[in-house]
Amino acid sequence: MRKYREPILIILRGAEKNKKFSTRDIHDRLKKLKEFRDTSTQTLYRNIEREARRLEKEGLLLIERGEKQKYILKEKYREPESEEINIASIKRVRKDDVPIPSWFRVKDFYKQYFVEREETKEIIDGLNKYPHHLIVGNPASGKTVLLKEIGRVLEEDDYNVFVLELKLDDMEKYEEDILKLKEVSSVVLIDDAHLQWNECNSLLKKIKNEIKIIITTRPFLEASPTVTTPIKMLDTPDTKTEIKAEDVAEGIIKRYLKKEFKFSNKKIEKVSKDLDKFKKDLWHLTWALLAFNKDKNTVEWQDVYEKIKDHLLNVPIGKDEYIEADDVLLVLSAFYQYEIPVKKRFLVKDLELNEKDINTLIKAGWIIERNRLLSLHHSSVAKLYLDTFKFDEHGVLGEEIKRKFGEDWLRELFHLYIQKYSKHSCKIITGLGFHDEYTLIKDLIEREETKDSILVGMNQETP
Repeated sequence: MRKYREPILIILRGAEKNKKFSTRDIHDRLKKLKEFRDTSTQTLYRNIEREARRLEKEGLLLIERGEKQKYILKEKYREPESEEINIASIKRVRKDDVPIPSWFRVKDFYKQYFVEREETKEIIDGLNKYPHHLIVGNPASGKTVLLKEIGRVLEEDDYNVFVLELKLDDMEKYEEDILKLKEVSSVVLIDDAHLQWNECNSLLKKIKNEIKIIITTRPFLEASPTVTTPIKMLDTPDTKTEIKAEDVAEGIIKRYLKKEFKFSNKKIEKVSKDLDKFKKDLWHLTWALLAFNKDKNTVEWQDVYEKIKDHLLNVPIGKDEYIEADDVLLVLSAFYQYEIPVKKRFLVKDLELNEKDINTLIKAGWIIERNRLLSLHHSSVAKLYLDTFKFDEHGVLGEEIKRKFGEDWLRELFHLYIQKYSKHSCKIITGLGFHDEYTLIKDLIEREETKDSILVGMNQETP
């Protein structure tokens, strides 16, 4: 029988299935549960064990009494309900999540191409001893997929799982909600902590309860290496897991080539070696597989760029429906290569791009919208789009943007955005700094109007 983490659930599930629990059975199961430091929780568990023995002795686990005893236990020993929490649940996030291209969508990806990491079980098991865990990996190494898979497993084990995606969520906005959580069965997943490093450290300092927190981040150097921060304290073998894209790349390649082309294992092994240059980034690998030519049994970067170029000019939005979206996606790429989301108003009002097309791309899942901010699914996707733009020798891509801003369109977009939305200037400078883009920062502060907007933004509260 499946092992539940909470004894109250063990008993209730047993009642639902008309299963009697012997004293030894209950005792053995309770021994395997997490040892809680909280005295009140220990008392609760002792009471539940005592109640279970009484129920066993009195035969209250019989089917005709099942509903009654279930009600008794729920009323007598249920955990106190939390205050209303406004953080997204893992169920909602996984439902709304639409990684692109289509074979990478959650509903298909998990079913067909998902390669489970051994780290999933190790991290979950480790939470019983250490409530906080750090997952570190380079861009597109699979941190987000791993985090959501952990969330899925924990949800199935009856945890209340909440998710913060810091590429669009504001940590400070949700900190109070996290601190409200009281149940030991609560888990908070925080993705991309490097985007709001100080805020994440602040949260961990304030956590006083038993809730579990799993954080993902890119490799990050502390501003003050000598200062010990809460996240830095997780840099131990027991509380930190480092992952690489290469760990699952082989499995993804094998599953894809078997399903799409019915290749033999021997042929897959040969093709896989030719794909080595794409294995360090799962988005690179994704597009390489989509551009794979079975007649040549290989794929080069030129093939990938040709595939993406065709995609930008013919973005699928439904069955046999396509739109040209190169201008919209290239503008977002200019910013999101640095993990900077952009106000929707900027594209619609300031750049006068087609709002209907933008909404269509959002609905189709190619663009993410939250709090009136737009982003792509990953900075690696943005960089691939921009590399394709450079590869486009005939200048077909981004004609409208180039016509408005000239050849130096990317820099001009940053100048215009900061001048229009000074409140966002600090986040932009921070994002550029994290990615070591100091040449662009220097260019921004050397233009008087842009510099003035940055100074205004420094004195305003960032939304």
